[in-house]
Amino acid sequence: SVIVAIDAAGLLYYDSQAIPEEALRARLKTVVERAREPLTLEILADKAGGLGDAMRLASLASEVGFREALVVMRPATRPIPPEKPSPK
Repeated sequence: SVIVAIDAAGLLYYDSQAIPEEALRARLKTVVERAREPLTLEILADKAGGLGDAMRLASLASEVGFREALVVMRPATRPIPPEKPSPK
């Protein structure tokens, strides 16, 4: 399987790197063409972003030849606050 993530703003990530949608389409198409067996696309979507972007990506997966796409909704992500200095 291949994993793509979508953050709350709709930005796409492949191989832990932000990637524009058209570049992702080309990359996924190449992956499918080189695969020896049918592939599944796992879409890790930020819950705060809604399902629209995930469904669009699932459609893209079908267009480039993935056997199936699975959508996993993740809890909304938030920045980790800096640690407070320990009292002396």
